[in-house]
Amino acid sequence: MELENKIKELIAAIRKTEEYREYTLQKNKLMAQPEIYDQVNDFRRENFELQSMVAEDELLEKQEDLSDRYENLLDIPMVSDFLDAENAFVKLMKEVNMSIVQGIDFE
Repeated sequence: MELENKIKELIAAIRKTEEYREYTLQKNKLMAQPEIYDQVNDFRRENFELQSMVAEDELLEKQEDLSDRYENLLDIPMVSDFLDAENAFVKLMKEVNMSIVQGIDFE
């Protein structure tokens, strides 16, 4: 029960961060444009698949191909604002996760 309370406190603290607030703001703006939002999700899905399935020596070339295919989409300020906010939030979450893993000496 104590751990559950601490987890709830951590979630509340994360929701108060600038990174989370900016991510939520940008996501809501993007979701107001469903056709663009769908395209962004297609780009994100393809990018994730590349990063998880493509050999490291091919990754840069494949990512450049992906960016070229989505060039018009990535030039839209609302899209780049969202992707920047998402990257900042993901970085924060990685730091939180690493701190937890290091703090409990989990290898």
